[in-house]
Amino acid sequence: MVTVKIYSRYGGLSRGKCWGRQGTGDAVRWADKSGSALYLTPGRWVVGSDDGFRRKDRGDIIVKDDGTVDGLPSGWRKED
Repeated sequence: MVTVKIYSRYGGLSRGKCWGRQGTGDAVRWADKSGSALYLTPGRWVVGSDDGFRRKDRGDIIVKDDGTVDGLPSGWRKED
């Protein structure tokens, strides 16, 4: 299975955090993370980050089976 590493916009700041969620309710699956990076498997993900104050960022992305990512929010980046 392909795992894609993406970096959030605000997750690397001193009070920043990031998250990734797949599914809802009892079927929710949270992304593995390390610092400002999320590790995502293929499927539709809702991702977000904030700086611990007022700036927030959220978006819907799709990770394809070949490792490409569609819909990456502005300021986020995928590790090649």
